[in-house]
Amino acid sequence: MVPMLHRGHWILYVVNLERRCIDIYDSNPYGPEMGAWCKVMMTRLNRGLLAARPNCGIPKFGKWKIDISPHCRTMKAGSKDCGFFVMRFIQLYDYTSGGLFNWDWPEDDGDLRSLLLQYLIFHPLNQLKDLPPEIERFRPPRV
Repeated sequence: MVPMLHRGHWILYVVNLERRCIDIYDSNPYGPEMGAWCKVMMTRLNRGLLAARPNCGIPKFGKWKIDISPHCRTMKAGSKDCGFFVMRFIQLYDYTSGGLFNWDWPEDDGDLRSLLLQYLIFHPLNQLKDLPPEIERFRPPRV
């Protein structure tokens, strides 16, 4: 999974080794910008990976099929929440189907920001253990 920033907009590229394709998740509400740059980005990424780690076992994927998800959740016009959407796409991605698990997706984008903030703050790997009581009261119940 490679989150990429292109002209101030975050897009998620997934090099899916299982399906031998590149899955792209773009929250842009104006439709996917499938241009020549997309192929160029993947070719450059592949070359860079192979130059940095020639024996890593990653195959050449620069010419693989590119799949832009038509069912990708989009942000509201004028929103700057694309980074939050990419974080959520990373959480929900299913490499076997190349799709997203469709669970726990808030209707309001502000709720998406809150959901991801809560996830990061209260994640078990977060090393900050002593949180102020004002924050601690938002800790979700353990399942």
